[in-house]
Parts: sequence; structure tokens; C-alpha cells
Amino acid sequence: MAALFVQSRFAGLKIEDDDHNAIENQKSKKNKSNPPKKLDSAKKTKSSNNKPQPLSKKRKQKPVEATSEQWEMWKQKDGEIVDGNFETQMEETVPDEVITRLQFAETLEKKDKEISALKQQIISLKEELLTVKSRNKKLCNILGQGEMKDKAEILIEVERLRGMQSEMTAELASLHTDLEKERSKNADPRNKDKRHGTRKKSIRFDVSSEAILSKDSSSGTS
Repeated sequence: MAALFVQSRFAGLKIEDDDHNAIENQKSKKNKSNPPKKLDSAKKTKSSNNKPQPLSKKRKQKPVEATSEQWEMWKQKDGEIVDGNFETQMEETVPDEVITRLQFAETLEKKDKEISALKQQIISLKEELLTVKSRNKKLCNILGQGEMKDKAEILIEVERLRGMQSEMTAELASLHTDLEKERSKNADPRNKDKRHGTRKKSIRFDVSSEAILSKDSSSGTS
């Protein structure tokens, strides 16, 4: 704010030297105001033109010394003048401050609205995040259950195959033993002779039976 320069009320006070100069000027005026009567009109005009004009009007009498009350009154007036000028300048600057405050209030309101909108957006995003987390949890549980079910089925199938394998190995072992027995039987020569004898007897029996049958058939025809 620009500085205020106010003329003090004390500038009107008179000084003793000023009164002395004023008295001397008054004396010179009296002497010059009564010129000699013998001078002509032309001289009067010349003297009037050449006569120096009075510097100032008659000064008043010497003022009484200022009392403390007058000093206080003058101080109060000076303060009122200074305060008045300050108030006028403040009134001139107040509208600018009001405008800036209004602009600040508007910007603050806009920022508050933006902040509230962002808060709502954050709340909605948090809700979406919770829903996504719950879905993922459910999916993980389902997948875990499926994996456990698949694992159980696989284990059951493995056990069944192992049982089949054990049965097949047992059957294979029994067949192997039977095969070994047959091989041992075929390797023994006595068993071979027994087999040939039975074959010869059966052949002989067959031939005799055929001869008997042929005789019976011939007798029946005759």
C-alpha cells in the first residue's frame, strides 16, 4: 500500500521572528503611504509603480501559546485525517480482496466436488474389487474340488489296475506252473510208452469190433 503524506497541523504555528518581520513591514508601509504633497501626479504614478507591493496582508496579533488541550485536539485531528485517508484506500482495495476471496471460494468448491467424486469412484472400485475377489475365491474352491475329485478317481483307477495286475500275475504264475508240469510229463520216456500202448490197444479193439460187425451183417442177409 502506498505511503500517505499528510500535512501536519503544526505547520500553521507562528514563530517569533515572523512577528518581528511583520512589525517592520508595517512601519515601512506607513512611511511609504504618506508621500510629500509637492510631487506631481506623474511622480505619484512613477512612485506608485516603483513602490514595492506589500508582501502579505496585515498579520494577526501574536497567538496565544497552545495549551495541552489544543495539542491533543490537533493530534486527534491529524489522526482522524490519517485514518480517513487510510480507510478510503482500504475501501478502494477491499473490492479486489472480495473478488479474490470469491474466486478462491469457487475454486475451493470445485476442488471439494472433485474430491467427493474421486471418493465415490474409489468406493465403487473397492466394491468391484471385493466382488472379483469373492468370485476368484469361489473359482479356486471349485477348481480345488475338481482337482481333488479327479485325483480321487485317478487313485481309484490305479488301485483297480493294480488289483487286475496282481490277478493277472497270479494267473500267469499258475499257467507257468502248469506248463512246467506238462513239459516234465512229456520229457519222461515211461509216459511216452504208456501213451503208445493205449493207442495200440484201442486200434486192436477197433479192428475186432469191425470184424464182428461184418459177420453179423452177412448172417442176417442169408
